[in-house]
Amino acid sequence: MNPELYQFTPGSPADPATLWVCFSARNTKPGTFSQHAATLPLPGDKLYLNAPGNSWYLDVETDAADLIRQTLARRAYDRVVFFGNSMGAAGAMMLAPRFDPDRLICLSLNTRVGEPLSYSGLYIKGVRRDLLPDISRELGGRTAVVNGVYEPFDAGEALLLREARPEMRVELLRTPHYVAPRLEKAGALTATILALAEGQPLPCPPEMLATPDDLPTAAHAARLLQAFVGDAPPDFAEVSALPAAWRERLWLALITHAQKGAPADAGRYAAAALKDDPDFIPAIRGVVQAAFATRDPHARLAGELLPRYLALSRTERELRIAEAVARNLNIPLPAVAVQAAAPTSAM
Repeated sequence: MNPELYQFTPGSPADPATLWVCFSARNTKPGTFSQHAATLPLPGDKLYLNAPGNSWYLDVETDAADLIRQTLARRAYDRVVFFGNSMGAAGAMMLAPRFDPDRLICLSLNTRVGEPLSYSGLYIKGVRRDLLPDISRELGGRTAVVNGVYEPFDAGEALLLREARPEMRVELLRTPHYVAPRLEKAGALTATILALAEGQPLPCPPEMLATPDDLPTAAHAARLLQAFVGDAPPDFAEVSALPAAWRERLWLALITHAQKGAPADAGRYAAAALKDDPDFIPAIRGVVQAAFATRDPHARLAGELLPRYLALSRTERELRIAEAVARNLNIPLPAVAVQAAAPTSAM
């Protein structure tokens, strides 16, 4: 395996004979747990694994298994814990059945757990697969999953997972998809992993824990999202009626998904989102980018939003998009764009 994709960090002599096999999220550096958390101070040896790009560990599945096997052969461990974050959670669940670890911990699990809420092929190019049949009931009883309740897909699949595999521990936190950085910000990331490994209650602040009142909303948002990506989109009023945290996550998911294959729909969703919140940045960008990709019905709205769009970010690509939209609408480029493009005078 490419040495840039893994790192072994031995524990101290006083640490227990435990091996923590960490499957990192995508776009992380070797020896780190995620983009947000540095090497975790866990008691024992740590083997950090990574995967290139958005491969979801499929490109390195065999190499990663060989590396774990070699690490286990070096020492007689009393305990082995697999854990992962986001893409890494899928990697941990994919390889765990080969090694039957003492604990399997998945934060922000992105694997496919069942229909109809699965979205394999929509966000990660169809590389995901249903991993649950590979998880024995015994291993399932040693598995803990923590997902964010404010991510429609994650929450919906967590609810399905609770129903399909009741032996698993499934927790929902009041966060979007990325659970790890929110726990780290609360100073509870390492303590949470240790608590999950020991079967203890979560040590995060009480306000982070999802309540029963969150769950019907989670199920409703997931159902709406599935309807949107299917053939019968619901009335936008249903989305607007959701609490703000859910509404924003749902609009963001819809806009992001549609931008990958249906830019006119992305513009339609973004325009509807702006009626709920005129300052919703993903919607401002969504309308303008949709007008750039196709002459959709909201092109005039894009012209009105150009100054705000350019004020958010002035990269070369965004300037080209703004120029094209202004040209298509036969309107002058907003002054903010002209200023951004002007060369800086030498001092």
